[in-house]
Amino acid sequence: MTDNALPPDALTDREVEIVTLVADGLTNRDIADRTQLTLYTVKWYLKQIYSKLHVDNRTQAAARVSEMKLIGAEPRPKDTAPQRLPHSGTPFWGRKAEIAALTTLLQDNPARLITIHGIGGMGKTRLALEVARHVEPQFTDGVVFVSLAQVTSDPLLAIAQTVQLPITDPHQVIDKLGGYLYDKNLLVVLDNFEHLTDHAASVTKLLERTRKLRLLVTSRETLQLTSEHIYPLEGMDTGVDSAHGGAQQLFLQHAQSVRASLKPTDAEVNTISAICRLLGGMPLAIEIAARWSSVLSVDEIQQHLSANLDLLAADERDRPARQQSVRATFDYSLNLLDPAEQDILLSLGIFHPDGFSAQAANAVAGAGPMQLKRLLDAALIKRSDDGRFGFHPLIRQYVEELLQTRTDLMNTARIRYMDYYRHFAITLIDGLSQTIDLSQSMQLVPEWYNFSRAWGFAVHSGDFEWLVDVVEIGYVCEMANLWGETNALLSGTLPHIPSEQEILRGRLLAVHTFFTSRAADMEGSRASAHESWSLLAETEYLWGAVGAMCQLAMTEAAMGDPEQAFDVLDAIEQVERRTELSPNRYIETICSCARPIVLYYTGHVAQALPLLETMVAPTWHEFRGQLCECYLEMGMVDESRDTLENLFGAALENNNPRIFMGCVYYLTQIDSSSETLLDDLVQSFVELPRLRISYPMLAEISYYYALQLCTRRHITWGMVLFRTNLHMLKALNAFSLMYQYTLSVAVALTWFHKPGATNILQALIGDMDCPAEIRAQAEAHLRTLPPQQAAQPPRDLLSVVDEVLLHDVDLASLPLTSDVRAPLGGASAN
Repeated sequence: MTDNALPPDALTDREVEIVTLVADGLTNRDIADRTQLTLYTVKWYLKQIYSKLHVDNRTQAAARVSEMKLIGAEPRPKDTAPQRLPHSGTPFWGRKAEIAALTTLLQDNPARLITIHGIGGMGKTRLALEVARHVEPQFTDGVVFVSLAQVTSDPLLAIAQTVQLPITDPHQVIDKLGGYLYDKNLLVVLDNFEHLTDHAASVTKLLERTRKLRLLVTSRETLQLTSEHIYPLEGMDTGVDSAHGGAQQLFLQHAQSVRASLKPTDAEVNTISAICRLLGGMPLAIEIAARWSSVLSVDEIQQHLSANLDLLAADERDRPARQQSVRATFDYSLNLLDPAEQDILLSLGIFHPDGFSAQAANAVAGAGPMQLKRLLDAALIKRSDDGRFGFHPLIRQYVEELLQTRTDLMNTARIRYMDYYRHFAITLIDGLSQTIDLSQSMQLVPEWYNFSRAWGFAVHSGDFEWLVDVVEIGYVCEMANLWGETNALLSGTLPHIPSEQEILRGRLLAVHTFFTSRAADMEGSRASAHESWSLLAETEYLWGAVGAMCQLAMTEAAMGDPEQAFDVLDAIEQVERRTELSPNRYIETICSCARPIVLYYTGHVAQALPLLETMVAPTWHEFRGQLCECYLEMGMVDESRDTLENLFGAALENNNPRIFMGCVYYLTQIDSSSETLLDDLVQSFVELPRLRISYPMLAEISYYYALQLCTRRHITWGMVLFRTNLHMLKALNAFSLMYQYTLSVAVALTWFHKPGATNILQALIGDMDCPAEIRAQAEAHLRTLPPQQAAQPPRDLLSVVDEVLLHDVDLASLPLTSDVRAPLGGASAN
């Protein structure tokens, strides 16, 4: 042995194995196949070997170990038996973020016990094995995989058996195993721990007896140990990249294994993505669903899955019994709960898929903190970062189906559910009798889907007393920016109101006026406001009709009918004394601001300005934005900037995205040059999500602002804002919203710029990345428009948008808030 050579025991058993194969002339790939390591891992080991032996290449390493008499000698006694991680017969797809996070935990986190926690079928075992292969090089004593599926006693005995440590007395297992593993740099993967949680304390004892041992556990139940670091595992990513996402590739792999000729079209790729989203990215469900491709098309698979879970049953003989169907895997988890916990879980099925708060869960299902924690530990519910709870989509479907079979439990849950949301709404409505508290109104946003679900129960059961109690929630919805949702809810409710409920109908119509106005539905606003007036004129609810008429007056003015607007105002002021005791501060605000806003909208800026300056609108209200516009049109730029900055601060304090979006829009106009304005607007809007605006709400509000500008004849600015919003959504990678928004813009353009609408619709149809359902809608709208002389060739979507929306726009000559009455490109304004 040379002076530089290390003693033979300086090499680990794995390194001796690899360098021996090197001496036998095997390539790195051959060694990887022989040892079932990854190619990367083999290369890592070779670097370690070269360093320890002080050599530079394979030839020198082979010669050195020959000198050390490692080759051909009797094998040294091994501390642990050679371990081979199980290999699946199918590729591993996706989960890059999860692998990176778990790898980091195993490398850098002081926690030595990490539990991959999730419901059955989420792919915990496959993920654990993949992570183990990634981190294997850092564990010099190897990685050990221990399956606990058939184990019924202390898991330490299973570990001892796997590492071939003889244990004659089970009571001595902790002493012997702890001593054996004391200084070993070893990773043990403990798979399927959930039925052994009563023995979890022994895991802590083992960690206390060892220095370097790390445990990676997979379990449907948390181990409830202080030393445990829980990594919750949810479904695979089912994002926008429908062609190459891990979930979609998993589906295709299993679909093509039973139907090799399957080569999905663009439409089928979109359907596969929809199936993966429907299944919540659950690998087991995706695999089972995909294998139905042998007899069903992807569209038929989607239809069956939307109905029930019965399709998610497999017949492969090599699947464990509890994974033969998704229903079976859920049954297994449900049976881990006691009967009272099962009833709580099923009662939670009454909530909307959007989720529920802890307070609501307690009131409706009797789920206090302890019960919620139990369900979380069983991976049957999940908790989001905002503190709300919910289900995986398939677990929700499973729970709903079981709840339908428990009539008494279902009826009790529904009664409590409706009662909870009735009191919730009444509390918010009562708040408006005292003051306009925007922060209180915004509490409705996370509860909207549950509230509207309870509303739907009342409508379909004929519980009109419930509606009578909560009808004024519409004003809270208006403040909370829930415009489209509330408009749809009220439009769907009105046809179900019987003739004998005319006061209820009048109150609903009064509220409805606000949302038809937001949608620029002039005829709808007129019809709702006037009918509410006729139904409520002789009742104590006249104040609601007055508020509706004030809103109508402002809408008439914005839509270019000043005579109608002033007629409505005059009629309202004749009954003003009868509404002085309105119990609704929001309606009082609308009524006090109606005349100055109408004056401003109809071009009487000088008359409107002093009234706007003294109006009683809350500091955060959008009517303050009209004051800023008025300052700009009067050339009072400094006053406008000061007002906007104050309004922006108030909007941030009250978390009102509608208002600070408007502030950003106008401040950018003021502070940008004509050369940089377009880019500055896009950049300003890209920053908006930092102000806690969700992308869907951002898109809806920005569309409303652009539409409002167009209806008020500020058409050029409306076009610029439409364009800004589309480029913003692209920059935020919100592609599905971008395509939906583009369709909405094209439909809006049909009112006054039909050639431009046609070009954008054609560009949507020709964009193969556009979702199939949006392309179909674009085709339907295109058929309603007169054909152009020649169809446009396929072009980049946003290039077409820019050409249409910015055609003939001279930004250098565009005054602030310019009232451009001629439509773009010389198109007729019909």
